[in-house]
Amino acid sequence: RSGRARWNSAPLSSTVTNVLWPRGRLRVAASSYRGVTIFEPETDRITNTLEAPGAISGLTAAPNGRWVVGGSQDATLHGWKVDDGSDFQMSGFPATVSHLAFEDGGRWMACESAEVLTCWDFSGRGPTGRAGVVLTGHQTAVTAFAWAPGHRATLISGDQDGNVLVWRITS
Repeated sequence: RSGRARWNSAPLSSTVTNVLWPRGRLRVAASSYRGVTIFEPETDRITNTLEAPGAISGLTAAPNGRWVVGGSQDATLHGWKVDDGSDFQMSGFPATVSHLAFEDGGRWMACESAEVLTCWDFSGRGPTGRAGVVLTGHQTAVTAFAWAPGHRATLISGDQDGNVLVWRITS
């Protein structure tokens, strides 16, 4: 109520590009150049440092807090299993990946890159070794997307030309 900060971290090594609250314990994830730092404000400690080779331009976390995934300026995705810090990388995107989001159930994660949306299956052991579901209906860059609440595999997206598309994702 007072407008005063309740907690602040030690400064990260560069500009913070995203912050989010992964579910589970009260944690904060902050991305910056070369990775993601996960803090526990209640204990004032860093619980994990997830390293990446470059700048993270977008960030999301699975609803269960198991995965954190960042889009990179080098047109790749970098993801981490939060509990043990193991990581994976996905490449082949046409441009920087800056928007990512998990659906409410945590199975599907979507990301945009230019006029393409790609959905990844995070069920079981995660997306490693699986091909993404590529959605190619937009003719210009995707500027916004969101998962439909309560409809785990339904996605809506919009583009620079003003088009809005609704998608139903299947494996």
